[in-house]
Amino acid sequence: METLREIVELMEEKDLSEVCFEEGDIKLQVKRGAAAVIPQTPHQLAIPAQIDASGLEIIRATIPGIFYRSPSPDDPAFVEVGDEVRAGDVLCIIEAMKLFNPIEAEFDCDIVEILAENSRPVEYDQPLFKVRRKSGHEEDVQ
Repeated sequence: METLREIVELMEEKDLSEVCFEEGDIKLQVKRGAAAVIPQTPHQLAIPAQIDASGLEIIRATIPGIFYRSPSPDDPAFVEVGDEVRAGDVLCIIEAMKLFNPIEAEFDCDIVEILAENSRPVEYDQPLFKVRRKSGHEEDVQ
């Protein structure tokens, strides 16, 4: 419930009318004013990052739509090249059919390159970011 409360507060703060949220197996859309909560369709499930020839991982679009680097034109970008992000951090938003769908990091990583252009269309499975996965803190094996 706390996460839902935070989403509603974010929508009010950023004056968003709709937002899509994913956390684990939970996927929902929230429309402010209409009070609708709609489960995400299967095509919006995360696409596993793929490793390119340089060893960097590629984060791809999970749906076709318009790619936005920030929540609104006056706000700073969610991420910049060189940023360290944690699993669950929002990297960008893809607007599809008037719904704003956040694309989140599935693992801790560094942003190496931003491959999509702000406010431009992207296709399903189109590369959006090149990232370097952070090494996990592995426990010593006894």
